[in-house]
Amino acid sequence: MKPLDYPLLADENIHRDVVRALLARGKDVRSVLDEGWAAETMSTCSATHIVRAESS
Repeated sequence: MKPLDYPLLADENIHRDVVRALLARGKDVRSVLDEGWAAETMSTCSATHIVRAESS
């Protein structure tokens, strides 16, 4: 099993350059910063609400 063979979600502690480098290598990776899900933007809602909204 190779971890980079699976989709990745990078939290706000992973530098955007790292995410961009992985994307350039063809890896399936998303960043909470790029998606607007970083802790700073979530002050009025919880991660549970985001997951529920996406699964609807």
